Amino acid sequence: MGPPQAEETLRKVLGFGVDRAVLLSDRAFAGADTLATTHALAAAIRKIAAEELVDLVICGKQSIDGDTGQVGPGLAHRLGMSQVTYICGLESLDLDAGVIRAWRQLESGRELLEAKLPAALTITEVCNQIRYAPLPSLIAAAEKPVEVWSVDDIDVDRTKLGLKGSPTRVNKIFAPPLRERGEVFNTADSSPAEAAAAVLDRLTKHGLKICRSD
Repeated sequence: MGPPQAEETLRKVLGFGVDRAVLLSDRAFAGADTLATTHALAAAIRKIAAEELVDLVICGKQSIDGDTGQVGPGLAHRLGMSQVTYICGLESLDLDAGVIRAWRQLESGRELLEAKLPAALTITEVCNQIRYAPLPSLIAAAEKPVEVWSVDDIDVDRTKLGLKGSPTRVNKIFAPPLRERGEVFNTADSSPAEAAAAVLDRLTKHGLKICRSD
């Protein structure tokens, strides 16, 4: 889901071997937060699922602008699918048994999870490396059609779309101010005690209260 220029990105993935590309693009989707976004995307996926089986919905772990990480889990909830997030590797996919096993990235390591299909996954950047797209595939991708769906092409409640259907709004986006470079102490010619004393002296001048215990 995005503006018309998002078609360029879809043509790129067509060059990597994707069979079909669909772009949701309509002013009715503009200004959507994650709740309204998943409402529209889920409707589009249901339309595709009416034509062919949908076993997996694969999302990035988060967008580079909103950075919320909510769209993948939101789609899983709306579509009634198993949810597995922060995938850093796929162990196995058994379509006959309807089971997927994948590694999930944690702060202190990773864990192996098993989920029933259909499932929605969010993928980290280390999960896979994009394969090289050969020139013939890129040429063929340029000739493949990118389907563009408007709000009229999906079965959706319009009151839950776009800015009007978004309970959250971004009032302001800004880059944090640059922090001044910290002071560097050259202690090459000082003993540990002298270096520590110099640091303590500077900290106390900046108002830090130091409690000493003998």
